[in-house]
Amino acid sequence: MKCLESFSRLIQFTSTGKHLCYEHQESTMRSVSLSQRGYCWALPAFVVVAVCCLFPLPVSAEDGYSGGAPLGAPNWLLERMDTSIMPDYYLPPNTTSDQVRVPTYSSYISSGNKLLTSGSYADAKSAFENAIQKKPESFDAWVGRGLALEGLNRSLTSIESYDKAISYAPDDGSSWVAHAGKGRVLLDLNKYQDAADSLETAINEYTRSGSSNMDDLVSMYNHLAEAKSRLGLKDEADAAKKKAASLKSGTGPIFGNKSSL
Repeated sequence: MKCLESFSRLIQFTSTGKHLCYEHQESTMRSVSLSQRGYCWALPAFVVVAVCCLFPLPVSAEDGYSGGAPLGAPNWLLERMDTSIMPDYYLPPNTTSDQVRVPTYSSYISSGNKLLTSGSYADAKSAFENAIQKKPESFDAWVGRGLALEGLNRSLTSIESYDKAISYAPDDGSSWVAHAGKGRVLLDLNKYQDAADSLETAINEYTRSGSSNMDDLVSMYNHLAEAKSRLGLKDEADAAKKKAASLKSGTGPIFGNKSSL
């Protein structure tokens, strides 16, 4: 009896094992089939994504994106990008490719000069500082910044800008603008000897530059006369006043000369 019972269990175990084996094989086959179907779907999806990346759909600037920017980047990302290295791609919001104007050194200088003329000194200062970022050794940018700061009554900072301009000035006499500005500010700060020295240098550089704007020269002689007068140098102050008067009336030479003072 025990032998028959053992034999019966063995047959049952074998049948169960075969059944489990069949189930495992079927499960494996189903998994392979699903995997194959998954790969079949993944390939077209990958192709669609690749095409969308290479040829992005147009997005309106009003939606917070820049049409024409790399892959339609959002504006908050573009603000963190250096647009000077990507002028062919950068497109500000609400503009078309025909309207794009990436700011340049020259455009900042031009804008700064216009703002100075209109008396918008704070905006002019910003424009010239942007120009300095693009060309740190620019004589024109440092002079413009000095003039803007002088207009804002920031005397000490304007002197620093004028000194920077003088250090970067070409050797053609054009530094007279910076020397004259520095002289005016020093005069306002009651530093009369330093003011007189700067103004005399400005007049000499003006002569050497070949400039012919009489109003500038008259202004420099008048400021020089005031500085000399404050120093108690009456004769030299009177000579400077006479020079300014003769230039203003058109009876004297266009260019001043330090030795004639």
